[in-house]
Parts: sequence; C-alpha cells; structure tokens
Amino acid sequence: MAIRDNNFSNDDPGNRFGRFLFLSKNIDLHAVELAITGDILLWAQNANVDWEEICSETRRKKYDAMGAFQDFQWKQEECKKLYQKAKFLLKAIIAKYDNAGEIGVAYSIDGRTPRTREGIETVVDDLIRQHDIYVAEADPWVLPNNVVDELRTFRTEMGNLHSDAATKRERAKVARKAMKKRFLDDTRRLKLIYGMAILVWGVQSPYFLDLGMLPKSKVWTKKRPPSPENFRFDSEARIFHWFSIEGADSYEAHYREAGGSGHWTAFYEGAENSCPPPEGLSGNFDFRVRAIAKGKEGRWSGGIEAEI
Repeated sequence: MAIRDNNFSNDDPGNRFGRFLFLSKNIDLHAVELAITGDILLWAQNANVDWEEICSETRRKKYDAMGAFQDFQWKQEECKKLYQKAKFLLKAIIAKYDNAGEIGVAYSIDGRTPRTREGIETVVDDLIRQHDIYVAEADPWVLPNNVVDELRTFRTEMGNLHSDAATKRERAKVARKAMKKRFLDDTRRLKLIYGMAILVWGVQSPYFLDLGMLPKSKVWTKKRPPSPENFRFDSEARIFHWFSIEGADSYEAHYREAGGSGHWTAFYEGAENSCPPPEGLSGNFDFRVRAIAKGKEGRWSGGIEAEI
C-alpha cells in the first residue's frame, strides 16, 4: 500500500508494515549520521519482523475464535433440531395420558423452542433431568433411552464448544490489545526517528524514503497526490519524463504556447511516467504534468518550456 504522508498515527497495518520494510532494511545506512543508537536502533533493525509477527499472531487468534464460534453454532443448531424432534416424539408419547398437560410442564415442553444458547441449554437440561426422574420412578411417559443419550451428548458437546470459543475469543481480545499497544509504542518511536532526521536533513531530503517516510514535497494533501518531480524533456529522444508517484493510477500532461497565460490543452493521459510530445506540434511551448489517484487530481508540476 502506498505511503502518502508522515502522519504515523493514521497508518493502517499494511502501511505500517510498508514503512518498516524500508526502515529495517536501510536504518544501518543512516544510523551513525542521525545518531540513532542503543534500543531505538535495535528496534528499527527488527521493526518489520516484529510487526509482522504480532499481526500474524493477532490474525491467527482472530480466525481461531471465529472458527470456534462457527463450530459451536453448528453444534447448537444440531442440538436444537434434535431437541425439537425429541419434544415432538415426547408429546406424542404423553398425549394418551390424562395428566399429559402436567407431564408436559414437568418436561418444560409446553412452550416454544428457544433460539438462544442459554434458552436451548435450559430446556434440554430440564428435559434430561425430568427424564431421569421418571425413569427412576418407572413411569411410562418417557423417551427411548438412546434418544435422550444422544441429546445428552449433543448438550455436552455444545457446552464444551461454547467454552472453547469463549476462551479463544478472550485470547483474540488480548492479542488485539497487545497489537494496539505495540502500534502506539512504534508510532512514538517513528516520530522520534523522524524528528532526529529533520534535525540533520531538514524536511526535503530524499533519504526519508529509505526510512519509510516522505520528504515534505511528496506528502499527499487531502488524499490528493503531490506534484510530480523532475519533469523534463529529452530533446534527442523526443520524450517527456518525470518521477513516478507511488499510489498514482495515471498521469495527465498539458501544453500551451510558451509564455502564454491562456488555456492549457491536454495531450497525454496514461499510467506511464513518460510520454512523447503532441503530434504535429512545432515551436516553443510550456508543458506541465500531474498525477491522478482514485479520481483525485494532484497538484501540477512546475511548468517547463521546450522547443518541439
């Protein structure tokens, strides 16, 4: 993902990793000049690896929790369906008895089947408990033991899966907090290195790019790309060149008569950071170019005069 500014606090995880790739690779080239030593140097040398590890661990725990809750939800649905079948069968069994209503209340099958985990666990537990009571009393209005045993197994598995999912969700929450704390700590370290670099280089040095940062001229404003740098015309090759801008989708080049103040005419729009002059043009003309990113038009480069 393109690095567009030095507002480190607004980085997303991808931007932060992109910065760290440059920082860890190149910090040794500039550490002496910038007086970066000790813990901050060690951190910078390993920032990309450490950040990748903590992001990977956070993602792994997030997906572990999601998978565990999906397994639980499937088991909950299976348990609910089995309960409904058992409930239907049990109602058919007790229908012939004069005290069918009382039996139904005892089994807690006189209402609708709940949808929530707590509700399903309660009605299943009530049915199993009452079944055991009636079996002990040798009452005839009971389900086949294999049906209740299967329901008992599903209820146990459902509870275990929920406990596992809750544990993994808590671990994912802890990992997210650790990642957030690391992000804030790393942001402070980046600001420190940026400030140290400004003291030595000023704000326009191209060396900022080595550290995953930008010189002031390359900073995007209001999400618009900056003006292309080093716009020039190669008269021998008859081609315009300029420095590419990371994250730009395309470029647009215009011309008008040299020294004029009138309307500019577009003659190039494309993804390449070079283009030939307009066909059929002859004389002295002013030229300029700008970048475009996601429909946002950037600032124009400084104009140049070229003889075509």
